[in-house]
Amino acid sequence: MFATCDIKMGELVLSERPLLLTPAAIPMLGDTNLTDARSEEVHRCEYEQVLQRCVNLMLPKNRTAFFKLHDAHTKDGSGHISGRTRTNGIGAMTEKSQEEKRMRDYGYSTVFNEISYINHSCLPNASAKFSALSLSSGARTIRDIKQGEEIFISYCKPEIPTAERQAQLKSYDFQCTCDACSGPSSDMALGKIQMSVAGMLRLDGEHGLMYAELLIKEIERKWWYYLEQYGTYLGLAAMCGKELKNGRIP
Repeated sequence: MFATCDIKMGELVLSERPLLLTPAAIPMLGDTNLTDARSEEVHRCEYEQVLQRCVNLMLPKNRTAFFKLHDAHTKDGSGHISGRTRTNGIGAMTEKSQEEKRMRDYGYSTVFNEISYINHSCLPNASAKFSALSLSSGARTIRDIKQGEEIFISYCKPEIPTAERQAQLKSYDFQCTCDACSGPSSDMALGKIQMSVAGMLRLDGEHGLMYAELLIKEIERKWWYYLEQYGTYLGLAAMCGKELKNGRIP
């Protein structure tokens, strides 16, 4: 997916309701008469049957769109529905009650049509967030995007080390070669940025502002806009600047 015009940070790229919303996993029923491998095979078959009933209830155009989605699990025993669900599913995070936690509620997975065609990067320029209130997901930019630039989201947690990201991405049947994965010093630099908040809080106003601005520039230079620390540093820089302006910090 590519931008057809310049898009400012924070703007909505698209919003849509899911083709399919399903439990991310269903508990396996223990059967002492089955081996672990056979039990897993039966579990996959039962889950496929549940998904088949859901797909049968789709509108014809939605069913057609679903089966056009990529399936990266054609060789691991997954069915043609669960394979597409595993390949394109996005977690739907909702608040869980104590009863849901006790019953081992694993949350939900949502499969979207247009969002499924947004490619992955460990340096994403957009993010997709599910809203339980509207039962939809919106993809918003996390930095300015130029016309003609490809839009990326991350299929994994981009803030974790490279080796862990690559392990998470194996289920999508590709190896990421973005700058964050190919740069040997990326993990070290990312760790330094993530650990700098505590040190910055010990600095006085002027030095805190200088340090925050330095870290903000480093994050923006490396396109790490997705980091939680980016918002923290922006807030601390604004706070230090305001206090310096008001003369509350020498």
